[in-house]
Amino acid sequence: MSALKMPALADPEAQTPSYEGEDVFVAVPADFRLETGDTLPDAHVRLRRYGRADGPVVVVSGGISSGRFVAGEGGWWTDHIGPGMAIDLDNFCVFGFDFAPVEDHRVRLSPRDQARLIATSLDALGIGVIEAWIGSSYGGSVGLSFAAHAPACVKISAYSAPRTSRPRSRAVGVACSGAWWNSRSRTATSTRAWRWRANSP
Repeated sequence: MSALKMPALADPEAQTPSYEGEDVFVAVPADFRLETGDTLPDAHVRLRRYGRADGPVVVVSGGISSGRFVAGEGGWWTDHIGPGMAIDLDNFCVFGFDFAPVEDHRVRLSPRDQARLIATSLDALGIGVIEAWIGSSYGGSVGLSFAAHAPACVKISAYSAPRTSRPRSRAVGVACSGAWWNSRSRTATSTRAWRWRANSP
């Protein structure tokens, strides 16, 4: 049984899960600075919430062209997110988000900047700990950065990586390797890495 299909401890009398989702925009703090020292021109972080509003929180992030529409009609990951699916909307509260900048601005952002924006947004929403962060491609790098930035705030982190190594993916791996080893949460950059780490002392 998938870890994310375990029954969530949620009130059965709570509101009906939202399968199509609802937008949640969180203001970017005025004092938020990127790693470069620049300010972010965005006024808000754009998230979309699916499932049970009172359920354990799962954050889902995909490639650079993905966005906050992760489930429902037009969602980019409907094969995995929905009622009774691997990420069960009847049990969990799922957030997708748009990578910053949301408009056509010329600004340099790192995966750490994106992770800090999501951490700030979750904090503003009163969410202290998330059940899982599931990321692929660029979204995996952001999730890894989130686990390094706030290791006490995520229980499970799962990331996917290319099957074969390419120069760009090797560069990302080197850049993120410090985050991998500094994270206190359970993280995986690939199935092979997860098996190795699970079997290591």
